[in-house]
Amino acid sequence: MKKRILILNWWDIKNPLAGGAEVYLDEVFSRLAKKNYEITLLCCRYPGGQREETVHGVKIIRISSAKLINLTSFFWYLKHRKKFDIVIDFTNKILYLTPFYLWSKPHIGIALDVFDKILVEEFGILGYFLAFLERTLFIFYRKVNFVSISVSTKQDLIKIGIPSNKIKVIYPGMSFDLISKISQSKEPLIVYLGRLKKYKRVDVLLRVFQNIAKLIKKTRLVIIGTGEEEINLKKFTQRLGLGKSVSFLGYVNEKEKADWLKKAWVMVQPSIKEGWGLTVIEAGVQKTPTVAANVPGLRETVIDNKTGWLFDENDLKGFKEKLIRALSNQKEREKFGQNAFEFAKKFSWEKNARELRAEIDRVTRKNK
Repeated sequence: MKKRILILNWWDIKNPLAGGAEVYLDEVFSRLAKKNYEITLLCCRYPGGQREETVHGVKIIRISSAKLINLTSFFWYLKHRKKFDIVIDFTNKILYLTPFYLWSKPHIGIALDVFDKILVEEFGILGYFLAFLERTLFIFYRKVNFVSISVSTKQDLIKIGIPSNKIKVIYPGMSFDLISKISQSKEPLIVYLGRLKKYKRVDVLLRVFQNIAKLIKKTRLVIIGTGEEEINLKKFTQRLGLGKSVSFLGYVNEKEKADWLKKAWVMVQPSIKEGWGLTVIEAGVQKTPTVAANVPGLRETVIDNKTGWLFDENDLKGFKEKLIRALSNQKEREKFGQNAFEFAKKFSWEKNARELRAEIDRVTRKNK
């Protein structure tokens, strides 16, 4: 008999706002759908999206807007609760507070990140309140079994009150289906890949790049991704006089992304915090090393002076020096790129799905 899983997550893989959480969900649970599991995802609607459809073996039910999804999910679950054997609660947005109504149902929280100081960076003074609210709401999850995607996120969960013995680290996987065949750029090329949000600190990258462009001629910066800060960053680029050497590509498909990462001499991630540096591993698949801030998440995916270079979070001089070193030392850059490729091979979606399946079965048995 198939084990019936209900997943609670704001978005699905076809939603225009889909990001790393949705890639994770799609990659892992599409594999579990082939292993005697019946999987339903309850999520937000979006313009043009069907109310119900099956994608990669996962039945998707879109029931309301993001503003109401947490509340409507509660009422939907009460009506359909007998149809499921276990609930998977993705805690990477506003918490669903499932411990209040999943009294005896097997239950796993999947934590891709704990926002904390990201909220302060994004919302200023309001962010302090939101961070306090996040920590307060997590108190109710103390008895929940968690899967964390990194040691950094596990440590964040422990800091806000989740017992260490309730958290299992299962690293995300990586696809090697799209290894680009094109050649590396003949001229120095830096690529940033990710959302355009304040906490990603792309503005800091632009400031540093202004100096780099003066020192290393013909260097280009390509920024891939979209987000709330896109307009501000484009204006800032023009104010810095970088219009001819910086390109904003917006969203690109998987093949284009692989090609740009292969063309790049180096990938850059200056974020203040990440749950896991997925883009770092994606760059590694294309044998491209990364310069990144030495912050949670990124310090797990960039091995300093082996697969890339780490700089202290607020040390712009150090950031510039590491980036110059990456662009100037071809032998080291190629060595680190090969090391990054070997490191990336340690992560697979098949392994991720296998370990998550074991955890789901363990929690289900425990609650019988």
